[in-house]
Amino acid sequence: MNLSPPPPQSSASSSPQSSAPPSPQSSASPSLHSSAASPGENAGYTELLGPQPLHSFTSLGLWSYLQKPARDLGPQGVSQLAASRKIPLDLRVIFGLHCKFHAMPGPGEQQSRDDQPCYGAGSLEGVWKLADMMKYSTPSAPLSAFRQFPKGKLYSVTPMNCDTQCPLQKRFDGTGAIQNELADTPCSSLGVSGLLQKLNEVFGTTYQLNNHLSSLLGGYVNKADCDFGRVYGEVRRGWFCDVDRLQGRLERGARQDYGMRKRAIDSNRGLIVQPRTPPRRVWDLYSNRVLPFWVLLSKDIPRNLWAVSHSWVNDRQRKFIRTRVNGYEWALPIPRDVELDHVRIELLNLGAEYVWLDVLCLRQQVDEERRTWLSWDSDRWQNVETLRQKEWRLDVPTIGHVFRCKPSQVVITYFSGLGRPFCVTAEMFNDERSWLNRVWTMQETTSNWLLGGAGA
Repeated sequence: MNLSPPPPQSSASSSPQSSAPPSPQSSASPSLHSSAASPGENAGYTELLGPQPLHSFTSLGLWSYLQKPARDLGPQGVSQLAASRKIPLDLRVIFGLHCKFHAMPGPGEQQSRDDQPCYGAGSLEGVWKLADMMKYSTPSAPLSAFRQFPKGKLYSVTPMNCDTQCPLQKRFDGTGAIQNELADTPCSSLGVSGLLQKLNEVFGTTYQLNNHLSSLLGGYVNKADCDFGRVYGEVRRGWFCDVDRLQGRLERGARQDYGMRKRAIDSNRGLIVQPRTPPRRVWDLYSNRVLPFWVLLSKDIPRNLWAVSHSWVNDRQRKFIRTRVNGYEWALPIPRDVELDHVRIELLNLGAEYVWLDVLCLRQQVDEERRTWLSWDSDRWQNVETLRQKEWRLDVPTIGHVFRCKPSQVVITYFSGLGRPFCVTAEMFNDERSWLNRVWTMQETTSNWLLGGAGA
């Protein structure tokens, strides 16, 4: 993701700019051994990467292509492979081929203790599992892999529009992640008893209604426009740990979070004095709701909060959507050929629970054209814009912390645009607005990352 979301006419600060790399023109993601493309599509890449049809390599297909010859070549595989195939440096960096020992052990193989760690796609064991899933066209991992709550109800999460080239975006099966229909259910229609019954069903618990739970859940039932997804997302972190005290913990967390953000800025000097400030919001993939950070009941960024880095498509390839996921607070700029549900399902299949995604978690700017589309009057627009400017004073300069808070931080990277299939194009290396050529991606580049948009 960008250092800040590029609104149509403005940017978050002086450094982040609206970057929009052109998207691949191919609408399909042929496999490694698909028929050759037209001469124009392969121009330049045949010489660089050999005679294979590379017009639309998918991420793992290309990784397999580069990985196998290196193993066959022995200890000097990396240098020989680079010399014989003339792989561009940018491409070697993406897949970790710039490291001395880049070939990671596959399933059942042993790695020498002297081997240096690999960076890039091969550094995560999960890539091998994903490769197997794609090899056999499995739309989702086995259910046993995603039993977050052993006794909880199993849900199958599918997008309304199943037209996607990425197998991991088609379906997620498991406990924990609920369907949109359940998430959208108004709490007022359930009542306190019905709300507890639904929560017990999702969590696999058998809690009985008492004064503490009645007070906690009653607050949600009486809150206007509060739905089950919001409640489920807010109570999940503390549901199995002294639930009778959960209401107090949430209220205390909200107060502490407010104080932390207030102290992070020296108002007299206009300086940020606490750059390691957690993000203001997170996207809870299980409830499919954008929630305040304090619902995680943690002062620091937990291990299960991942980050998403993506390139921005240009204005012609972008659409704006309104969604219950963020409470309709602002319109989301996403690629025209992508649905937010596709991204959610893919991230769930990759193993994520909470993620930071700029278009959802960083308040977006609303220009005059967008204001008319949203049917906002002048007063509301001014109030929202004032709030955005206030939030951006802290949120934009501290974005890098969520990507680099710890060495184990997981980052999902979409090189071809948010939710879009990954494929290698000339624009990926040559366009000044592409992910590889933007300064803001430096803070989003870590050793513990996975490719987004992996194709079949």
